[in-house]
Amino acid sequence: MLNKSELEETIRGCRKGDRYAQNRLYKAFYAWASVICQRYTHDPETTRECVQDGFFKVFTKIDQYAGDQSFEAWLKRIMIHTCIDRY
Repeated sequence: MLNKSELEETIRGCRKGDRYAQNRLYKAFYAWASVICQRYTHDPETTRECVQDGFFKVFTKIDQYAGDQSFEAWLKRIMIHTCIDRY
C-alpha cells in the first residue's frame, strides 16, 4: 500500500491520465481488490475479470473521488458493485 502523500500524488496523476500513476495504483491495490472480489465471485477467473473491470471504472471515474471518504472505501465500493453487476 501507499502512504497518504504517495496515494494523493498517485491519484492526482491518475486524474491527469498518467499511465505510470495508474500502474502504481493498480499494483498497490491489486491484491487487496482481488480479496474483496473473491468474496463475491468464488471463482478465480471471474475474480480476475471483476478486478480488471473494477480498475477500469476506477480510472475512468477517478474524478468523482471527492476525498470525503478514504480512497480504500471508495475503491472497495467500486469493486463490490462491479461483482454484483456481474450477476
